[in-house]
Amino acid sequence: MRAPTGADLPLLALAVVGIGAAAPLIATIAAPALALALWGNVFGTAALLPFAWAGARHDLAIVWTDRRLRRVVVTSGLALAVHFATWVPAVTLTTVAAATALGAVQPVWNALIARAAGQQVARRVWVGIVVAVLGALLLTGLDLGGDPRALLGNVLALVGGMAAAVYVALGARARAQVSTVAYSVSTFGVCAVTLLVLCLVAGVPVIGFSGQTWGLLLLLT
Repeated sequence: MRAPTGADLPLLALAVVGIGAAAPLIATIAAPALALALWGNVFGTAALLPFAWAGARHDLAIVWTDRRLRRVVVTSGLALAVHFATWVPAVTLTTVAAATALGAVQPVWNALIARAAGQQVARRVWVGIVVAVLGALLLTGLDLGGDPRALLGNVLALVGGMAAAVYVALGARARAQVSTVAYSVSTFGVCAVTLLVLCLVAGVPVIGFSGQTWGLLLLLT
């Protein structure tokens, strides 16, 4: 572990912009939520695969030959699939603001997972989490009204945040052994396969979208 440097700031800014733009983009894409989640992960896997193959083939081999690590990666990919299968539909059921705010509660679950695993969470970390979550709630103006459709969306967003926390916690374990790109391409692949199965079982169409929809899907990725 090390403190962030000046070179990290542009990457952090890009991450904030990408995550912040996700919910508004999802709300505008004319595709079923599960199909949207599927193609996001398919495109993500395809984008990362050349980098993994060029610089992390050894780590990829470790991921899929080490039984314990493979179990962690597969479980992480399943957790990521649960995240996308719940949070993406939430954006279409409740407001973008509510889905974003409830998804932003993820660090709370990560801190609780760390405590449950016997790790110490410093007081200033808890303070930081509380400030960040309250900030997200204030910025988005979270509305927990009585509309059943919105209520379902809020519950799905909360579940999505929990699943994302599991994904992050397992990722911390896996990335202690292998590179981020090897871990990410593996979990995205597992997630994509899981979402494809869900789409087929649920009868969700995954092709036949307009050119604009495909373009927005690539932008989301």
